[in-house]
Amino acid sequence: MSPTITIIVPIFNAEKTLVKCLDSISSQTYTDYELILVDDGSTDNSLIICENYKENNKRTKVIHQDNGGVSSARNLGLKYADSDWITFVDPDDFAHPNYLKDLFGGVDDKCEMVIQGFNYVNNKGKVIGHKLFKSIKYDMSSQWRLFNDFHLYRVGVPFAKLYKSSILEKADIKFDSNVSYGEDLLFMLKYMQNINYVTVLEKANYYYRYGNINSLSRIEHSSEKLFYLFRNTVIYCDINKMRWHYENDNGFICHNAIFLHRAFSALYKRQLRKCRKERISFLRNCHKNYYLYIEKLKLGAIQKRSICILYLLLYNRCFFIFDSIMYLTYRNR
Repeated sequence: MSPTITIIVPIFNAEKTLVKCLDSISSQTYTDYELILVDDGSTDNSLIICENYKENNKRTKVIHQDNGGVSSARNLGLKYADSDWITFVDPDDFAHPNYLKDLFGGVDDKCEMVIQGFNYVNNKGKVIGHKLFKSIKYDMSSQWRLFNDFHLYRVGVPFAKLYKSSILEKADIKFDSNVSYGEDLLFMLKYMQNINYVTVLEKANYYYRYGNINSLSRIEHSSEKLFYLFRNTVIYCDINKMRWHYENDNGFICHNAIFLHRAFSALYKRQLRKCRKERISFLRNCHKNYYLYIEKLKLGAIQKRSICILYLLLYNRCFFIFDSIMYLTYRNR
C-alpha cells in the first residue's frame, strides 16, 4: 500500500546540517510517509549519511545523481514519489514532530494544497523570526487574497506546503532547471494555476535556516537568469489573475518589479558585468515591453528615495544617464 505523503529532500554538501534534518523527520508523530533523499553529486559525506540513515529507516529511498542543481534533484524525487501528497524539506532545515501531522490535518475532500507558516533560525538553530498565517480556506474566487493578505509571492518556498501528486502529474508541473533562484516561486505559481482550493493553517512547524552561507540566495546570478525569472513570474501571475477575475494587480506588479530591479543590478556587478552596448540594449528593451514595472520602481516598489529617482530617469528614457549612475554604483561590487 502506498504511503500518504512523500517527503523529498534535495541534498548537496550538507553534512553539517543533514543529521539534524533527518533526525527531525524520524521524530514525526505522523508516520504514513516515505522519505526520498536525492544526493545531487555531493563531494562531502552527505551520501554516506543518507545510506547509513536508510539502513535504520526502511521507508527511505536514497537516489544519487551527478550534480544538476536543486531543481533537477527535486524533479528526480518527484519522479520516484509514490504517494497522494508531496512536501519538501531542505537539508539545512528541520521540522517540529507535528509538522506532517498538522499539514495533513488541513486536508479535506476539496483541498488541493495546504500551506503553513515557518520559523527563521540562525546557523546555531536559534529562532530569530517567524512567518505566520491565519487559518482560512480559499476557493478559486478568493485565492488572490493569499497574495494580498499574506504576500505569498514573497514566500514561494517549497517547504511548509503540501502538494497533491495527481495534480503535479496531470499538469506536468516540475521545477524549472533554467533558474537556480526563484525556481520554487515559479513552481508554486504554476501549481496554483491548476487548482481551486487551498487551506492555510495557523501553524509554524518548519524551521528554515536563514542566512546559510551555502544558500543559493547568496550566489550571484546573471541578468539573463534573473530576467528569465522576472518574465515567467509575470506570465504566471497574469494567468492566475485571469483565473481569479482579479483586477487589482498592484501587489503582483510591485513584487515582479523587484525581480526586474535585481536583473538590472546584475548587469553592473563586477563578476557579471555586460559591456555598455549590451546594457543599453537591455534597458531599451525593458522600457519598451515592461514600462509598467519600471513605473512601479519609480513610484517606490523599493522604498529608497535614491532608487526612485534612478528609475525616474529610466522611465523618462534617460538610458545613458541611468547606465552611468548604475555603473559607478556597482563598479567595485
